[in-house]
Amino acid sequence: MAPPSPAPSPPAPGPRNRIRPLREAQGWTQRDLAARLGCTGMTVCRYEQDDDRLYPSLIRQLAGIFNCTPAEVAGFDHSPSGTTAPADVDKALLEQALITAHSWLSRQNGPVDVPDWAALAVTLYRSGPR
Repeated sequence: MAPPSPAPSPPAPGPRNRIRPLREAQGWTQRDLAARLGCTGMTVCRYEQDDDRLYPSLIRQLAGIFNCTPAEVAGFDHSPSGTTAPADVDKALLEQALITAHSWLSRQNGPVDVPDWAALAVTLYRSGPR
């Protein structure tokens, strides 16, 4: 009797951000958006596919370009409290920056112990993309 085959692993989750649909709603190509951001089309492609590349400052810049809220760009259905209050969105973006930092550091050389994650998140939140 053959051993049971292992269950297939679930597919990797897709990006949560809404850059691509927002860009397409404007009728823009990746190069069109890249020109507005001052980067390359390949960079826009990476932004559309990878939430880890989205720093809050970039999310705010994109919100200005698309004339929408940062919450819409980041892929929040509603801000965490159900309102669009700036403080709620800022908190959610800060949490996202913290998760991004943790994920990036963990991929570098395995788990990393950072004594003050909050300070690191604030630093990332205030900085732009590299």
